[in-house]
Amino acid sequence: MEEKKRTFAFLKPGKKNKQSAIIAELQFAGFTVVREETRVLDIAMLREHYAHHVDKPFFQPMADYLMSGESVLLILSCKDDLDPVQFLRDLIGPTDPKKGQFGQIRYDYGAHHPDIIFMNAIHASGTSAEAEEEIARFFPN
Repeated sequence: MEEKKRTFAFLKPGKKNKQSAIIAELQFAGFTVVREETRVLDIAMLREHYAHHVDKPFFQPMADYLMSGESVLLILSCKDDLDPVQFLRDLIGPTDPKKGQFGQIRYDYGAHHPDIIFMNAIHASGTSAEAEEEIARFFPN
Protein backbone atom coordinates (compact mmCIF):
# COMPACT_ATOMS: atom_id res chain seq x y z
CA MET A 1 0.00 0.00 0.00
CA GLU A 2 1.38 3.39 -1.02
CA GLU A 3 2.09 5.83 1.81
CA LYS A 4 -0.23 8.84 1.84
CA LYS A 5 1.37 12.10 0.73
CA ARG A 6 1.80 14.60 3.53
CA THR A 7 3.12 17.99 4.43
CA PHE A 8 4.29 19.88 7.50
CA ALA A 9 3.08 23.13 9.00
CA PHE A 10 3.31 24.93 12.27
CA LEU A 11 0.97 27.53 13.65
CA LYS A 12 2.93 30.36 15.16
CA PRO A 13 2.30 31.63 18.70
CA GLY A 14 -0.94 33.44 19.17
CA LYS A 15 -4.23 33.22 20.91
CA LYS A 16 -5.45 29.63 21.28
CA ASN A 17 -8.75 30.47 19.57
CA LYS A 18 -6.84 31.70 16.49
CA GLN A 19 -4.84 28.46 16.31
CA SER A 20 -8.03 26.41 16.72
CA ALA A 21 -9.75 28.43 13.99
CA ILE A 22 -6.84 27.83 11.59
CA ILE A 23 -6.92 24.07 12.25
CA ALA A 24 -10.67 24.09 11.61
CA GLU A 25 -10.11 25.93 8.30
CA LEU A 26 -7.46 23.40 7.27
CA GLN A 27 -9.83 20.53 8.02
CA PHE A 28 -12.74 22.23 6.26
CA ALA A 29 -10.53 22.66 3.18
CA GLY A 30 -9.90 18.91 3.13
CA PHE A 31 -6.79 18.33 5.23
CA THR A 32 -6.55 15.54 7.77
CA VAL A 33 -4.41 16.15 10.85
CA VAL A 34 -2.16 13.09 10.94
CA ARG A 35 -0.22 14.27 13.99
CA GLU A 36 -0.40 17.36 16.18
CA GLU A 37 1.83 18.56 18.98
CA THR A 38 1.90 21.83 20.88
CA ARG A 39 5.20 23.13 22.20
CA VAL A 40 7.32 26.21 22.74
CA LEU A 41 10.14 26.15 20.19
CA ASP A 42 13.68 26.70 21.48
CA ILE A 43 16.56 28.62 19.92
CA ALA A 44 18.44 25.45 18.88
CA MET A 45 15.43 24.18 16.91
CA LEU A 46 14.89 27.59 15.31
CA ARG A 47 18.56 27.93 14.34
CA GLU A 48 18.37 24.54 12.62
CA HIS A 49 15.01 25.17 10.97
CA TYR A 50 15.85 28.69 9.81
CA ALA A 51 19.58 28.08 9.16
CA HIS A 52 19.30 30.07 5.91
CA HIS A 53 18.16 33.13 7.91
CA VAL A 54 20.42 32.97 11.01
CA ASP A 55 22.74 35.75 9.79
CA LYS A 56 19.93 38.06 8.68
CA PRO A 57 18.92 41.02 10.86
CA PHE A 58 15.36 39.77 11.31
CA PHE A 59 16.36 36.34 12.65
CA GLN A 60 16.62 37.25 16.35
CA PRO A 61 13.35 39.23 16.48
CA MET A 62 11.66 36.35 14.61
CA ALA A 63 13.17 33.78 17.01
CA ASP A 64 12.09 35.86 20.03
CA TYR A 65 8.54 35.94 18.66
CA LEU A 66 8.49 32.21 17.92
CA MET A 67 9.79 31.43 21.44
CA SER A 68 7.22 33.73 23.07
CA GLY A 69 4.45 31.13 23.23
CA GLU A 70 3.23 27.78 22.06
CA SER A 71 3.34 26.73 18.42
CA VAL A 72 1.15 23.94 17.08
CA LEU A 73 3.14 21.49 14.95
CA LEU A 74 1.13 19.61 12.32
CA ILE A 75 1.60 16.75 9.91
CA LEU A 76 -1.18 17.07 7.35
CA SER A 77 -2.48 14.91 4.52
CA CYS A 78 -5.26 15.40 1.98
CA LYS A 79 -7.05 13.61 -0.85
CA ASP A 80 -4.80 11.36 -2.91
CA ASP A 81 -5.28 13.37 -6.09
CA LEU A 82 -3.90 16.57 -4.52
CA ASP A 83 -0.34 17.63 -3.77
CA PRO A 84 -0.60 18.48 -0.06
CA VAL A 85 2.39 20.86 -0.18
CA GLN A 86 1.00 22.99 -3.02
CA PHE A 87 -2.58 22.74 -1.77
CA LEU A 88 -1.52 24.08 1.63
CA ARG A 89 0.63 26.84 0.16
CA ASP A 90 -2.28 27.97 -2.02
CA LEU A 91 -4.56 27.97 1.02
CA ILE A 92 -2.24 30.01 3.24
CA GLY A 93 -1.14 32.59 0.65
CA PRO A 94 2.11 34.55 0.35
CA THR A 95 4.66 34.89 3.16
CA ASP A 96 3.75 38.56 3.62
CA PRO A 97 0.15 38.60 4.90
CA LYS A 98 -0.47 42.04 3.35
CA LYS A 99 0.17 40.61 -0.13
CA GLY A 100 -2.47 37.91 0.22
CA GLN A 101 -6.19 38.12 -0.21
CA PHE A 102 -9.26 37.58 1.91
CA GLY A 103 -9.79 33.88 2.53
CA GLN A 104 -6.08 33.03 2.66
CA ILE A 105 -4.92 32.05 6.15
CA ARG A 106 -1.96 34.41 6.35
CA TYR A 107 -4.06 37.35 5.17
CA ASP A 108 -6.91 36.53 7.55
CA TYR A 109 -4.83 35.67 10.65
CA GLY A 110 -1.37 37.19 10.15
CA ALA A 111 -0.22 40.58 11.37
CA HIS A 112 -0.45 43.36 8.78
CA HIS A 113 2.56 45.23 10.10
CA PRO A 114 4.43 47.37 7.57
CA ASP A 115 7.91 46.03 8.41
CA ILE A 116 7.35 42.58 9.92
CA ILE A 117 6.27 39.64 7.77
CA PHE A 118 7.24 36.74 10.05
CA MET A 119 4.14 37.21 12.23
CA ASN A 120 2.16 35.54 9.45
CA ALA A 121 0.31 32.92 11.53
CA ILE A 122 1.65 29.76 9.85
CA HIS A 123 4.75 28.15 8.42
CA ALA A 124 4.33 25.57 5.65
CA SER A 125 6.86 23.43 3.82
CA GLY A 126 7.80 24.61 0.34
CA THR A 127 8.44 21.23 -1.31
CA SER A 128 7.74 17.55 -0.62
CA ALA A 129 11.39 16.97 0.24
CA GLU A 130 11.35 19.93 2.63
CA ALA A 131 8.16 18.57 4.22
CA GLU A 132 9.82 15.24 4.94
CA GLU A 133 12.93 16.98 6.36
CA GLU A 134 10.77 19.18 8.58
CA ILE A 135 8.64 16.26 9.75
CA ALA A 136 11.82 14.40 10.73
CA ARG A 137 13.15 17.51 12.50
CA PHE A 138 10.02 18.34 14.49
CA PHE A 139 8.71 14.77 14.99
CA PRO A 140 11.86 12.65 15.37
CA ASN A 141 9.97 9.71 16.93
